Amino acid sequence: MIFLNSTEANYRLDAYSEALIPEAAKKLIKKILVVDLNQRLTIDQVLEDSLFDSIKTLENPPPALTEFEKELKNHCQDFITRAGVYKLDGIEAFDKYFDENIKNTLKQKLEDMENLEFYEARLEHIIMLAKHYIFDIEPYPEDEAEL
Repeated sequence: MIFLNSTEANYRLDAYSEALIPEAAKKLIKKILVVDLNQRLTIDQVLEDSLFDSIKTLENPPPALTEFEKELKNHCQDFITRAGVYKLDGIEAFDKYFDENIKNTLKQKLEDMENLEFYEARLEHIIMLAKHYIFDIEPYPEDEAEL
């Protein structure tokens, strides 16, 4: 699947909300993931993109992580550290653990936050990536059906 996507430049950038991948980043990624080597951006061209302007000048340093983001980071590190344990327990046990101990806890905190849509989308994306990493589950099963 990955090979086919990479040889056809078939990527799902539009499936991600602006909250997860800003439009400027999507445009740059599409220019980078061109199959034809002669039309693909070089690293120098990528670094000259306006997306990197604020980084070059340090006008807008990255904001400090919120308490929610710190907790989310800790959960992600736990997914990586304990992947073998989760795999042995099985996906149903992982789903139950995630729903009871992470999703519900974090969602309660989300209700008090301004960027609710952003954090909900991020949480769903993280669980998808965790399942892909731990259980080797295709993040987009509908792609398998197209083959």
